[in-house]
Amino acid sequence: MKRGGRVIYGGKLGVHSKIMIDYFQGIKGVPPCPDGYNPATWMLEVTTSTVEERVGEDFAELFRKSYHYREVEASIMHFGSPLAGSEPLKVMLYSNSCTDIRLGILEYWFKKGLHSGFVCGYGSTLFFMHSIPGWWLWFYYICPIAWTLRGIICSQLGDVETIIVGPGFEGTVKKYLEVTFGYGPDMIGASIAALVGFCLLFFIVFAFSVKFLNFQKR
Repeated sequence: MKRGGRVIYGGKLGVHSKIMIDYFQGIKGVPPCPDGYNPATWMLEVTTSTVEERVGEDFAELFRKSYHYREVEASIMHFGSPLAGSEPLKVMLYSNSCTDIRLGILEYWFKKGLHSGFVCGYGSTLFFMHSIPGWWLWFYYICPIAWTLRGIICSQLGDVETIIVGPGFEGTVKKYLEVTFGYGPDMIGASIAALVGFCLLFFIVFAFSVKFLNFQKR
């Protein structure tokens, strides 16, 4: 996009951004992308208002007249229409009770296999903490998803006194979480601290990478 929110390119990039590079290099006066240069950086450098003035073109208007624009519009029209025979998405709640709604969400995740409070997804495969070898449990404690789910479950259901009955258990939701998963209201603070720690860690890694790693080369 250029200033004002006007699109100057949208569409396929191609391998190593070749389609995008060819498009901009096809504009008379635009310097070619040097070998080994970062295509994203090059694109930002050759689409400034200064370059527009030099080449005497409005990149937004050029794009609207291009094949790429027509291709994008055709895709929007094609995928924006529902398939024949399809029905609108419906969301159904079986109760007006907030507690019942939260219990329904909990039941859904339990049926998905969240019996350990830990989920690690590869495709559609789920791995549970109780089935992880002892020497691999460290991964559970460095997984942001595990701490996120723990915090959500504790904050939403950790104080619910509704009685539930199931195989081998009868008691409150709060007690069920404590007995089965070791989750309690006191875990909310630990989850928040862990997630804040992950944010700080990722920020430090990002700052270090920007300062010491060269992203101008592929």
